Amino acid sequence: MTSRRLSPRAARTSPEEVLRELYVHGVSVIEVERSGSSWRYKQDSPFNRRVHTLTDTVLTEPAAGSPFMATRYSPDGTAPAGP
Repeated sequence: MTSRRLSPRAARTSPEEVLRELYVHGVSVIEVERSGSSWRYKQDSPFNRRVHTLTDTVLTEPAAGSPFMATRYSPDGTAPAGP
């Protein structure tokens, strides 16, 4: 990626650039385990994954279905964003 500054009103140059930005904003979820007096990354854990802005998610109780969670993407309030 190039390091350039965009003004707040700058348009993205291509669909690929927009998609790349959606994938780079997120977090990694990893499992760790205690190894003696320290912690160790558990490389073979099924819980290890990357969560980004396009990751499908579902809201669960008590928030799921609340009118406060409804958006134009999820009118029934069961998902934080649409497909």
